[in-house]
Amino acid sequence: MRPPRLVLLAAVSSLLLGLASGCSSDDSLVVYTDRDRTYLQPVLDKFAKLNKVTLDVRYGKPAELIDTVGKHSAKDTPAVYFAQDAASLNAVAKQGRFETLADSVRGRVPATFQPADKQWLGVAGREVVFTYNVNRIPVRYLPKTLADVNKPLFHGGVGIVPTEPMFVSLVSAMLVQRGEPATAQFLAAMKANGTQQRPDAKLLVDDVNVHHNIYAGLTTQYPVYRKTLDNGAVIDLQPARIVAFPAGDPGALMTVSGVGVIKHDGDNPLGVKLAEYLVGDSAQQYFAKTFEYPLLPTVAPDKAMPIMTSPKVDIEYLGSNDKAKSMIAAAGLLNLLTTTDALPGPRAPKPRKP
Repeated sequence: MRPPRLVLLAAVSSLLLGLASGCSSDDSLVVYTDRDRTYLQPVLDKFAKLNKVTLDVRYGKPAELIDTVGKHSAKDTPAVYFAQDAASLNAVAKQGRFETLADSVRGRVPATFQPADKQWLGVAGREVVFTYNVNRIPVRYLPKTLADVNKPLFHGGVGIVPTEPMFVSLVSAMLVQRGEPATAQFLAAMKANGTQQRPDAKLLVDDVNVHHNIYAGLTTQYPVYRKTLDNGAVIDLQPARIVAFPAGDPGALMTVSGVGVIKHDGDNPLGVKLAEYLVGDSAQQYFAKTFEYPLLPTVAPDKAMPIMTSPKVDIEYLGSNDKAKSMIAAAGLLNLLTTTDALPGPRAPKPRKP
């Protein structure tokens, strides 16, 4: 006969295992995301409270999360990947890691903002823009096209984040629109024009604001407007401003954040439910207030935002192959000057003498 204590321990262990198993399958969800914790967490907290569930939110950088999501076992806790850019989502979709979403889930978002293979769902948009220091660049010198960013008058003064999914998507879109030779020429011109590198868009915008070796850069509208949320400032009172590229130009790209439901041995109804919530009225209104473009047609973006424009590029193509990444590396854009380099601030463009 087994000792009473061992019988009790066995019973407790069995009960705990049963509870853990029930929790992981019914009311617990892992959320992998590379989005900003400060502005995303309130949305996830509200979802968890409304549905009385537990969310295990795992924040990280795009590259590391793509690898982690690829290794998430179908036997693990149900999970989703909420990424800030289509390039990251397409990289995971290429690995065959997402469930196919039903049309009933995808129906609220225009087809333009989701892939035809139904592997993930667009949630919010960010427009590629030219961010500049208004005290350093007169309006008349602002670029009219993406190619103008490489003009000699901007030599040494423009920053990029070449490792960011947004930049990979931008190069992918240019490949579709202009072809490989023109894209390679553009990237080589960036290198030759003394373009500088920054580790992330937030630091790039910070440097533009204080003119720390650069006075302009390629970003989306989000990090610039986010600065107003962080500081409680008015956008027109900070030096960093934005200008959008004209419709039809490769620079006029709307990058899209989105969510994919990771394949699971059992059903993943909670993952689907979160996807539906993110494109619902409440979440979409929140994204609008935090200066992103809501993809739900019935929710309007903030009036301060540029008008949405984007080239006609299938969203599943953005960053889904290695061509854009290899061309960025081949052009030498992964080894540019950074904030640690001792470089005096470049001179802003000056008017020509008559």
